[in-house]
Amino acid sequence: MELKYIEDKQNDTPYFEMVFAYNFMSIIVLAPNFVGFDGSFCIATNHLRLKLKILAHKVSLAFRDAKSRGEIEIKLKESIKDHQDVLVFYNDIQEVYGGWLFAAFLLTSITSEQLSRDLYGAAWEEWPDPVLRRLLMFMITKSQQTFILTGNGLVYFNMQLFI
Repeated sequence: MELKYIEDKQNDTPYFEMVFAYNFMSIIVLAPNFVGFDGSFCIATNHLRLKLKILAHKVSLAFRDAKSRGEIEIKLKESIKDHQDVLVFYNDIQEVYGGWLFAAFLLTSITSEQLSRDLYGAAWEEWPDPVLRRLLMFMITKSQQTFILTGNGLVYFNMQLFI
């Protein structure tokens, strides 16, 4: 990796140590996210989904197989307790993954917002070619458009989801 402005000194003390410490801290912060949070989030949300499906099936069976009103009432009260457990699990998922999802979304949004400024900061003025400038203007214009993440066109992911 070539570091701008210190290419000739980047392997000397103290620059090497600073770059190493920065990269090492990135690894410590990012490794658990890639190894743990991504996979466990999918597992936890699927577990929640299945708990809800089992709950609905249990209520359906209660009405289908019950012999008396009292039996249905008992099974519905059990289902209400199960539903309360599901809601507790949902709150646990929200507590564990809410900050992580917010941070990932926020960092992506900030990077997206900075792209047009970074493109403008390129050394374009050193090249008097109008074709290159038009291409760069096109890139800057496209980078200023809002990115809208969707869940297969059904759910729009935006900052309101995290409030």
